[in-house]
Amino acid sequence: MVEAIVPSRAADRFGCGNTFEKLMAVNFSGPGGVKASAYCCNVNIDIDGEPQAYGPSDNPAVSPKENLWNGGWLSPAQNAAKKATYDDAKKKFDDLEQKKADILAKAKAPAGPTAPPPAPPDPAAMAALDKEIADAKEAMKKAAVFWNDDPAKRPKNFGKVFWYWYGPSSLTPEDARGKRPFKEPDHPTASPRRPKLDDQKPELEDVYGAFPIIQSIYEPGQGYYVSGFPARVNTAFPDWDQRAFLPPDSTTQVPNAALSLRLEAVTSLHLNDMVLGMRLDGGATLEFPFLDHGRKPKVGECSVGVFTGLGGHLAADINKSNNNFLVLYLAFAKSAGQTADSMLTRFASAANADDFPVMLAFIAQTTLNAKTGGKKIVSGDPVTDFQRWKASQGTRSPGVLPSTFAIVDQALSSAGFSPFTQRMLKRHPSLLGGGPWLKFP
Repeated sequence: MVEAIVPSRAADRFGCGNTFEKLMAVNFSGPGGVKASAYCCNVNIDIDGEPQAYGPSDNPAVSPKENLWNGGWLSPAQNAAKKATYDDAKKKFDDLEQKKADILAKAKAPAGPTAPPPAPPDPAAMAALDKEIADAKEAMKKAAVFWNDDPAKRPKNFGKVFWYWYGPSSLTPEDARGKRPFKEPDHPTASPRRPKLDDQKPELEDVYGAFPIIQSIYEPGQGYYVSGFPARVNTAFPDWDQRAFLPPDSTTQVPNAALSLRLEAVTSLHLNDMVLGMRLDGGATLEFPFLDHGRKPKVGECSVGVFTGLGGHLAADINKSNNNFLVLYLAFAKSAGQTADSMLTRFASAANADDFPVMLAFIAQTTLNAKTGGKKIVSGDPVTDFQRWKASQGTRSPGVLPSTFAIVDQALSSAGFSPFTQRMLKRHPSLLGGGPWLKFP
């Protein structure tokens, strides 16, 4: 029996930058256990991994493409505001704890040798106080950001710093000194070197005591901060060298996307899996891998190469680039090192392969409807919409295909999706009334 493609809703909804909320990701399983996930939104530019992404603000020799606060940093004023919130929350908790201790102590100590024993605390009042203490503790933990019930496991600057580096690669001075010296393969006379932490301004020390790593003269962004991924792309270099996150012999980043940790949790996707991006307003397509992890429940975070590869135009300030176009993303599980064509071929062998473009078109249509209506929240359910459409076929009132179907179908076809019926029609156009005619044996 030929297996079918089965859609299912991912167990969470996602955002895309500040443009959309409540986006649905749909998981697909197909013949032989092949799996994919799809969602539709715009491109939210993420330049982590770019050699010139981040750098010192006071070095005239560098012109970083990204702001430090998009890499985790908080200014001294912003950090002070966070600290004030935490200090206030901690004081409230400490005061309530002291209030309870005073009440209990008073209930135990008699007023004098001949005085009757004090009355026990009112149970209802104590229960209310305990609730107030519990709420205050939760507020304190939230304000602390890096809370751990075990004080020994709290970061070095706990209670003083309320941010950490997640864009620029960083190390503590102690960790930098402990790295194995690296010998430049193309410079045999150069001395082995360790990571450079030459920008150790107090305001650049994060909660863990780490500072950004500076690129050396051997790296493609000398003077810029190293900007990496969770895993190295080029293992010939240590993970504190920018070249570890670039293809061999390359000085620029390849098109790539960030995989939300939450999306990873509710799909079968992992780092290095391949994504097929399909632009809805023109049909441009592009294949690229997940190389980075996103910490927020968001989708559509892609590199500059994806944005431009799909026809986007960069502004002088990258963050002001016009990304007002929708992309349907189809990400294939266990596809590292493979192509979209090879994965689509497996889906094309399904018994209901002709429905696959329709399913994807309903996902695209749901987001397009929200955008057309000027809505930020994407409230539709493409799985239900497809099921209704499918059930209506063959009835007196068949449903209409989504307006996105033609461009999705063409984009899939261009990427290598060719189910049996399409292959037969290409070989034998007579099935639609035109020659050459089929000849029977």
